[in-house]
Amino acid sequence: MHIEIHTHTAEHSPCSHILAEELVLSIYKKEISGVIITDHHYLWTDEEILNLRARLDIQDDFLILSGQEVSTKDYGDVLVYGAYESISKGQSLTDLRKKYPEAALVWAHPYRSGQVPTVIELFNSNFDAIEILNPHQKEMENKRGISDWKRWGYTATSGSDIHKTSYSEFYPISLQSEIKDIHSLISSIKEGLCAPTMGKYIEA
Repeated sequence: MHIEIHTHTAEHSPCSHILAEELVLSIYKKEISGVIITDHHYLWTDEEILNLRARLDIQDDFLILSGQEVSTKDYGDVLVYGAYESISKGQSLTDLRKKYPEAALVWAHPYRSGQVPTVIELFNSNFDAIEILNPHQKEMENKRGISDWKRWGYTATSGSDIHKTSYSEFYPISLQSEIKDIHSLISSIKEGLCAPTMGKYIEA
């Protein structure tokens, strides 16, 4: 199955220009299995998700889940799945892991703006996966991520990092097992049962 795991809404991310209803419907039309909203430092509540679903004409088995993107003081942006609260910015990666040991932590767009993560950084045990494909990374940066992943074999994800209604690049993740809730997603990431959708980089 395929799920989009990196998105932002205008309701809770100041940098986003797409409303949650528009976001979910646009992904639903792509005929994948679900979407995770990862607003900056904001975790959608179960009630908010239920109210959002009630406003949409979508099948019951289409997943709408919530994580969040957190700005750390040492590793930039980290996608957090499974925390029980909205997380403020500026924590260290180590503190983030200590406070939310059961959560899945994914390093978001680490190759963006010409950054080149070291092997030590990529294999930091506080991370459960590395996001190697993201439309906000340049083509050569995405290719560098793919190359590192193929060389080193760490668990990798992709993400469309959606902020607006129009987007041409779409990178959901592929999962080997069925995902029914945030807990099964966390297990799949932690067990390495996921992979990036390569899209136009399939031959890279």
